[in-house]
Amino acid sequence: MEIYISNEKQSIMTNSLNIEDEIESRATAFFAVKDLQGNKSFHKGQPVEVYHKDNLIFKGFIEMSRKVAITNVGNYIHDITCTDMHYLADKRIVALAETNTTAGSIVGTLVVRYLEAEGVENTLKYWFDYQNETWEEVIS
Repeated sequence: MEIYISNEKQSIMTNSLNIEDEIESRATAFFAVKDLQGNKSFHKGQPVEVYHKDNLIFKGFIEMSRKVAITNVGNYIHDITCTDMHYLADKRIVALAETNTTAGSIVGTLVVRYLEAEGVENTLKYWFDYQNETWEEVIS
């Protein structure tokens, strides 16, 4: 796995990555970043990307970062909690009235008008696209 925070690759603790994704909920990611020089700093809102074999499996923002000393000589671990791209939509209130149009079209309009500038792609995925594939096939 490769973790990027603000486009900078980070070294994480072994087995610390946990990504949770549920229907009708925000996806979240948790991991611990190594900071052996004690010079790293992370804050809420920094962009995060997680890749597996060059495939993007999580994209979002830091929700919370906690710096924890692991020795008395300046070695630290940063416990990072992230939330997915829903954050971009959740921070807005949009007044939009549409008639005789599909939900997909409305979503497309919202993406183009408000979210594209922040990196959200106008791509809809449906569960039936993946129902006959294994997890490994989806991310590889």
